[in-house]
Amino acid sequence: MFRVWLVVMLLSLTLSATQAQAIDPYVNDFAGVLLEPFEANLRVQFAALADSQDLQLTLATLNERHESPEQLFEEWEIGQGFSAGVLVVIYTEERESAIVSTLATDAEQEITQLIDTALDSVTVSSTYSFQLYRGFSDVIVLFNTGISLDQQPAGPYAGIPMWRSSDGAFSLGDPAAPITIVLFTDFACPHCQQFREDITRPLIDEYVREGLAIFEYRTYATAGGDSTVHAGQLMECASEQRAEAAWEAFDYFFEIGSTRAYDTDMTDDLATELDLDADLLVACLPTAFQAFDDYDYGVSLGVFSTPSPYARLAGGLTVSLDRDWEAIVYAIEVAND
Repeated sequence: MFRVWLVVMLLSLTLSATQAQAIDPYVNDFAGVLLEPFEANLRVQFAALADSQDLQLTLATLNERHESPEQLFEEWEIGQGFSAGVLVVIYTEERESAIVSTLATDAEQEITQLIDTALDSVTVSSTYSFQLYRGFSDVIVLFNTGISLDQQPAGPYAGIPMWRSSDGAFSLGDPAAPITIVLFTDFACPHCQQFREDITRPLIDEYVREGLAIFEYRTYATAGGDSTVHAGQLMECASEQRAEAAWEAFDYFFEIGSTRAYDTDMTDDLATELDLDADLLVACLPTAFQAFDDYDYGVSLGVFSTPSPYARLAGGLTVSLDRDWEAIVYAIEVAND
């Protein structure tokens, strides 16, 4: 038996009558923090793992620490009928998890590697509760602990999973979608503003919302210069207070990008507009580096103007796209074919 302890960024939710509930052999979201599509995907992958490796891997989310995960392992009969069993228990209130397992000696190294791969976590925010878990068969499971599907705010992004990529980029859509549309843009760039109206909005409504593509935003200062860098930092800091505030800021900065109000001192205005704590925004700015990371990534791809759309396919291949609706739609349809 071995135990692996790791830190998981999750928001506290209510646990009710866990012991009395029937135990699913693979996924038990007692704390209610898993978005339904990803919970279903995870269950499918764990069932496939059971067939291929004769291993029962069971996930349970609890909002409070259980005094003995080993006891749960025994009570829930994890691994009975299999060569080995693994129980992953996530405590949402303490933001920690435990893994308890019984493995045959000759299989332990191989299975441990599989588990480590499945639970390869990427923390993308030190204070907000986003955490990605990379699952088997390259399925990405999103633990969106700020907002579940039935708690999404009203507005243009209601019902769309909001998350951040492995390097922190702000993303919308089903993480299991086969293609990511990456957009390098500047809020003050006139062509970017038109691109948002003609392409970004319908892209999100028609393809991202339907789970066919991911939309990934990247700050890339051109026309807006330092003001766009500042806006990108504020967008990141807004997300530390409310997950959806990042996308509210995204829309807000585009709206004022063509006005004289768009400058390097937009903190108070953003706080007022989105009902955020201005002092927390100011405190966050010195450590908000995503805009700089986005720029470096753009340079590595050869971005020299905005807007610059790219397509990232399964496996990581990233290719430049023309700035027109037909080219982007064609790439999405081919990826989903």
